[in-house]
Amino acid sequence: MTETVGEYLERLGRAARAAGSALVVPTEEVGAQARHMLPPLDGFLEFQKLMAEIARPIAEAVSALSEEQLNALVHWREAWESLPQRLRDALSVLAGNGWYLDKTFSFRALFELAEGFASSRTAEANSSLCDHYEARLDSLEGRLCTQFPERSGIVRSALGAHRSEQYALSVPVLLAQADGICSQLTQEQLFRKRDGRPRLADRFKTEESVDARFCWLHPLTIAVPVVANTGDLDTLEGVLNRHAILHGLDVAYGSRLNSCRAISLVAYVSWILDSKAVKSDVTASPTPN
Repeated sequence: MTETVGEYLERLGRAARAAGSALVVPTEEVGAQARHMLPPLDGFLEFQKLMAEIARPIAEAVSALSEEQLNALVHWREAWESLPQRLRDALSVLAGNGWYLDKTFSFRALFELAEGFASSRTAEANSSLCDHYEARLDSLEGRLCTQFPERSGIVRSALGAHRSEQYALSVPVLLAQADGICSQLTQEQLFRKRDGRPRLADRFKTEESVDARFCWLHPLTIAVPVVANTGDLDTLEGVLNRHAILHGLDVAYGSRLNSCRAISLVAYVSWILDSKAVKSDVTASPTPN
């Protein structure tokens, strides 16, 4: 079965928590263990011999590999090391087109959608994503209402407006809820910026991270159309921009496309910022003014 990005993140979170709990031991115990583990100087040669014996079968196994197998290992390592940047690139492409990740996506779907936008198959990618989120609407509504019961009335009204094709009503409400949920989970506003970038970029250093868990937060840290100032956009046509919508500058925003984009943003923010894999970092102190 293909692992979804949500399942992948949950698995990474479990591994991180297990590693963290394994490291939480009293300082005195660490010192005692270290004294027992490290040999005295006069026994260091024996210690080296033991390490060599442990390493020998590994080295023998590697030396027994064929050139083809070694090349495959090299390619696998390169692919693994490039994964964080590939994720950032794919998520940036989606966000640049107004879309955000759903935890039910497979890795293949994520990269294929990004490739679709990058290769000018925009209409096809938009249509596919609209269909995806509308098929998920009941499930998303249930999760959001359970996760944020105090918002359930607003969520139901907004998604009900989408179902009845009243997109001019659904879009601004969904954008407001995405902002409110972000503030609730991080104590930072989703659309607040500093020097043209979301302030969340100061919290999550996703550009610098080699940890794949935090690459999923990357769309919240970059300048994309939904958070842009209207003066920074060449056109409002076909763009989901929160400032233009809420300040009455865009009077043509009420489309199925923009409503589905807004649904994707609410779904993404409510999931990724509450994910156990990244939650301890998400709930850190807010960025100082």
